[in-house]
Amino acid sequence: MKEKAVNGIIEEDKKEPLMLMQGPSSGNHQSSLRLDNLGPLVVNRDGTLARIENWETLTEIEKNNIERVLVRRNRQRLEALRSMESEEVSEE
Repeated sequence: MKEKAVNGIIEEDKKEPLMLMQGPSSGNHQSSLRLDNLGPLVVNRDGTLARIENWETLTEIEKNNIERVLVRRNRQRLEALRSMESEEVSEE
């Protein structure tokens, strides 16, 4: 392994290949993490993601209504973001 400095940053020339991370297993493990109590993801107009802060305090009816609305709204926002992205790519 050799080291060389480029613009003050030391880089190492490695001849060893990088190891890939192991992919997700299909097994059901006890150590899996459940995020259901955090609620659904909200896609904002700018593409950022958020969650509903008071999800745990909502009733089941409120949760069902919010999920129904969010699925439709998230789909619309994702489609709009994808079309904007494809327009930007086609302009280049």
